[in-house]
Amino acid sequence: MGKGIASLGPTELAQLLLIAAVVVTLVFSSPLVGLSLTQAESTTLGDGNATVAAVSVDVTAVQITPGRFGTDVPYLRLPDAEIDVDDLEGHPRLVYRVEVPALDLDLAATKRIQETGPTTVRLSDAALAAEKLADSYGGRVTIRVQSLSSDYTVFNESTTIEVTS
Repeated sequence: MGKGIASLGPTELAQLLLIAAVVVTLVFSSPLVGLSLTQAESTTLGDGNATVAAVSVDVTAVQITPGRFGTDVPYLRLPDAEIDVDDLEGHPRLVYRVEVPALDLDLAATKRIQETGPTTVRLSDAALAAEKLADSYGGRVTIRVQSLSSDYTVFNESTTIEVTS
């Protein structure tokens, strides 16, 4: 009739053990049992607060320059924001924002604060319409700590954005 486990060859035994391991893993990780085999990191905004010791943004590096590799598209170049976090409670985030009202630009990047110490928030360079540009524009750079329970500004500086050719 059927063979017993003792009569299986090494290859058949390995295949049987592999199938059993997969079935057990699927059963224990299913919603029915609810065991999580991964550690999911929350990326959602929550309550909390952070104490910022220092902020460094080179606002003079916010410039409009020609496109690279021969393109005829000007770009708003944006430096990284370096933030040093002293204390952290809960799940706040950093909001790095650059506004250029005359060009109708309002760019923002967010980053959840996960630990104390230095962290970097990056904004991508923005392509602009290839229209006639002025020599310079007024802009504002802000960095805020934001959560469901607080929202406060840690850096707020006006800048003149030069257009280079």
